[in-house]
Amino acid sequence: MLSLFALLFAPAIQQDLFVQPTSQAPSSGRVMQYIAYVDAFSTGWELDSQGREQGMRYKNGIALDLGAFVPGGASAGLGVNVGGQVVGWAEDLVQGVQLRRPFFFDDQNGLQLIDLPQSSEGWATGIAIFGHTAAGTMRRADGSLQAWYVELWPMISQAVPLSTPAGWESEALVMKQDNGSSPMLVGGLVRDPSGREFAAVWGGPNGMEILSTPGTGNARLTGLSGSEHSWDKACGYFLDASGHEQGFALELNDPVNSFVALPSLGGSWTRPTCMDRWFVWGASENSQGQSRAFEFTLDGQAMEDLNDRANTPPAVALTQVTSSEFGQIHSYDIEVNGVQYGAVSQRVGMTAWPLDSGAPTNLRMFSGPEGSPVAFMFGFTAGSTSVNGFPGLFVDIAQAKMAARGQTDSTGSFTQTLQVPAGAAGLTVLIQAVMPSHSITTSVTTVTFE
Repeated sequence: MLSLFALLFAPAIQQDLFVQPTSQAPSSGRVMQYIAYVDAFSTGWELDSQGREQGMRYKNGIALDLGAFVPGGASAGLGVNVGGQVVGWAEDLVQGVQLRRPFFFDDQNGLQLIDLPQSSEGWATGIAIFGHTAAGTMRRADGSLQAWYVELWPMISQAVPLSTPAGWESEALVMKQDNGSSPMLVGGLVRDPSGREFAAVWGGPNGMEILSTPGTGNARLTGLSGSEHSWDKACGYFLDASGHEQGFALELNDPVNSFVALPSLGGSWTRPTCMDRWFVWGASENSQGQSRAFEFTLDGQAMEDLNDRANTPPAVALTQVTSSEFGQIHSYDIEVNGVQYGAVSQRVGMTAWPLDSGAPTNLRMFSGPEGSPVAFMFGFTAGSTSVNGFPGLFVDIAQAKMAARGQTDSTGSFTQTLQVPAGAAGLTVLIQAVMPSHSITTSVTTVTFE
């Protein structure tokens, strides 16, 4: 065991997000999605010396330039799945004109064109977690926009337009499908001939459905959670009378009665980008007029600025969450001295199991930075206890005491097995992991021993 407090020194604030360096990339750009299952993949783009977008995929931190359909063309990765397959857009030369065309990339076949019916250009915005389908938007020959989906497995088929009212436009902004047997959900918007936009979902219980929202009628869906279960939810935003974006979340099986309006961080607007069950993430304006990454908890109705919880250098600001998968992994837009980069993070968490009195229990901290000292603190009531030697770092437990300490392994995890006394049956204990060297405290885990 390492001596926890003898090794660490730094001023600290409470947080439970560990943010990795800018986009794993040497240049400015953006990470659109980050996902980890067995390997960790992310996709987005970097800007070259001419300021052109160059689509990238990262596998465990190793960069791969996705290229384009024409030499020197621009491209961007917009979605990635657990197998490292990527969708997005890449420039192609069509009758002497460079246009954005949708692609599907995998390691075996490289960049492949998605065939769109009756369109001049298009882009793919989302891919199923295990790669069965993708969705996106195309521009018809008359210039109007049309949402579509495509089957990718066992082979790429021609894209199929999604149901859209006659004379209207549609755009697919987000999609969700876990595996080939689960339904596909697509979210986005439909636009009437006058230009008014309405939040829309495809694949739910009513096929294509326009969702009722407040404001002027200009609304869109930007995030989906679930796959045709009772907890199917969606988030998005609408424009208020002043033209400001106002976030919302709802349940797809009862959108009217479940509608929740999201607050801001003190400013005039909130723009959700993604969600997972009870959590919504995105960007919101604070009282200083700055864009900041936020997390909103639906069951607790709590709105938080993630800059108050993330382990970032003083000059770095998290301006927007760009994606979330499994509720633990996020990608961000960050700003460093006025320049936009991409970054990825993992929520540092902990578990305690099993909960049997008179038997061993395992305290486990996971998804933290590797090789970092960690301690488990415990107590019996909520409150606040300062971490000895670290001004500004507190655990959320009154009169907390240390249960165990050690160091995270190469995966950022640490597990300690402790014997629970037989007399602990029925006892409720609050436990929290702390990593002072990175100013991280996890959320409190409340357990009752049996």
